[in-house]
Amino acid sequence: MSLCALCDEDLAEARVVGTTAKPGKASRRVICPKCALIQLDPMPLEQELLDYYATSYRDEYGLPVLTLSTGQCIKPDHPQYGEAWQGMFRWRAHRLVNALGLQPGDRVVEIGCGRGELLLELRELGIEAIGYDPDPAAVEHAESLGLVTFVGSLEDATHERERIFHDTFRPKACFSFHVLEHIRDPQFALSEMAEIAPLVCVEVPNVINMGDNPAAFWHHVHLFDFQPATLADAFHQAGLVVMGMESPQDLMMWGAADPDNARELTVERVGADRLADAIEGRYERFEARRDALALARWLQSPPSTGEMRRVRSALANVQKQYDKSERLFSEVLDGLATLSRSLNEKSSEDVDSAFDHDDFLHGYQVGKAHALGRTSEMLSHLANALGIARDING
Repeated sequence: MSLCALCDEDLAEARVVGTTAKPGKASRRVICPKCALIQLDPMPLEQELLDYYATSYRDEYGLPVLTLSTGQCIKPDHPQYGEAWQGMFRWRAHRLVNALGLQPGDRVVEIGCGRGELLLELRELGIEAIGYDPDPAAVEHAESLGLVTFVGSLEDATHERERIFHDTFRPKACFSFHVLEHIRDPQFALSEMAEIAPLVCVEVPNVINMGDNPAAFWHHVHLFDFQPATLADAFHQAGLVVMGMESPQDLMMWGAADPDNARELTVERVGADRLADAIEGRYERFEARRDALALARWLQSPPSTGEMRRVRSALANVQKQYDKSERLFSEVLDGLATLSRSLNEKSSEDVDSAFDHDDFLHGYQVGKAHALGRTSEMLSHLANALGIARDING
């Protein structure tokens, strides 16, 4: 029996909000009906996680697409990627310093420091920082930059705090960026971080800001998907008072066990049904747009039948002339229906041959599926793609 990691609610009847995740792996996610925490179900074993993070995590996770100040999205092979990548950590460093009120000479500990990019930026701001990461290769790279880092987990950092931190290195804050969602017991992790330093700060993906495509937001080794209220729940269960949060996209939250004159931050909760409905709606909207785009590309490919030529010719004029000509739109629908019937009569090999020219894989698959019999859906998606508000019943 699976229980919610935050409130121990039975998840046997919990709604499933996701079944696949990056990078294209099966990943069943459920939402707790009581507190609305989203978690992986079933959970991987602790040793499986440790082995994964120490070996293949960084290679499989890959580097993200970044956005330049001009709005251009760039991939890792872009000549400006290295600068943009480090710029992201520079931005994180400034956010962290401002949120926690850090001053030059303050000492901090990062859990999950990776290759040391954030530690490097903090050093430029005069902050003394050390880091822990389970990946030996990442720690070796960080050390090559002159940074003080150790191979190990949060538990290792906690066990060594008496030897390293309190005797020679008294940290003001312990923080992690995009680590907590990977840990099986987030409340315990936060309480351990509070043992290391009086201030605790974490950043995680914010499920409220997941974007248009939920499947692109989930990751198969993200054990939890937080909203502000469920992250605040984890802070409270760790004995921490939430002092502040920011969420321009991801969610950064900080707090302390015994803050001086600090007012508890009130965080609004999005209920389980409301959140699950919103996610479901995003799936539906994304799939409708994806299918409409795929169908449009399929229809715009070089025609291989007389029916296709007729449809493409009509499509060239339908959007600008629809408001003047009901007949023209009917001709488009008739043409598509004829095309569908024609292709239904062909063998599978004939259809494959007809669409070998289309290098847009999804467009090929969706367009072929529509052409092989889903006429009603095809016409409906076409109407949506053209921005035409009209009900089509077949």
